[in-house]
Amino acid sequence: MGSTEIGRLNVFEESFDEAFDDDEGPDEDHQWYWDDATLILRPPAGSGRTIVDELVGVLRKVIEFGCYCVIVSPMSDEDDDRVFVQCIATPVGFHIEAVSNVFLWDHPEKLDGEQHARLRALGWTEPTVPYDPADRPEDWTTTGDFTRNWWAAAGGDDAAERTAALMLQTLISVYRIGGEPELEVRTFEATCQSYVWDDEAGELGWSD
Repeated sequence: MGSTEIGRLNVFEESFDEAFDDDEGPDEDHQWYWDDATLILRPPAGSGRTIVDELVGVLRKVIEFGCYCVIVSPMSDEDDDRVFVQCIATPVGFHIEAVSNVFLWDHPEKLDGEQHARLRALGWTEPTVPYDPADRPEDWTTTGDFTRNWWAAAGGDDAAERTAALMLQTLISVYRIGGEPELEVRTFEATCQSYVWDDEAGELGWSD
């Protein structure tokens, strides 16, 4: 996947919620730094790095400490902005999601047939919850038998790179995030601390 197109997206300098009030600020090597961090990233000037490189850096850092949720979304002043991609990042693999019409059904950013085709072409799996609220079972929000967003999985030594590329390529080519938007990255510790990569299924699994 080419980095030129992905490089169209701006990433801006780090901005973290301060956990401690001191002259040095937070230490990014400590786990608490990532437990509730909000980042706006920018590759160092003249470094030749791209937005993919910066997101890979975040993914590789959080998995040093266990299992984390990472959410990437366009910066917006709208309270109901619902466009995002996200993943659960673990040392053995990634479960990745892109928001679906389950949550965009009555939203201006509702996905059309062309966007659905693009998601399939990128390797995403369609959710099993019906898009139309009238067709959804009563327990669709509480049971693990349904998937609510488009999803994918990545394992192996280059899983962080493939996850970052898929997330950002999806924002560009599916959700049509063009120009030079600011992207917000949020990280917080996930509750699933027992995880395993299933080679046969090609999926990430975990238990309580």
